[in-house]
Amino acid sequence: MPQIVLLGSVFLPAAVRGVFLAFGETYADERGLAASLGWPTRTMDLAHLGFLQQPNDVARELTAVINEWHGPPPD
Repeated sequence: MPQIVLLGSVFLPAAVRGVFLAFGETYADERGLAASLGWPTRTMDLAHLGFLQQPNDVARELTAVINEWHGPPPD
């Protein structure tokens, strides 16, 4: 992978909204940036590939943080 990919940054216009689900503290700075933009954030105590190790837990947490942002889906 080219080093520029690893060291580069991505410009996000203010209108872009999202959520941030972190696995551990590796991306604490990025999570902090997301929080400063008003994005709901959550951190799971999992390793980098936690979504492969505990997919059901990750799906549940991701659903929760999305619902925090958008509200639960209609019945």
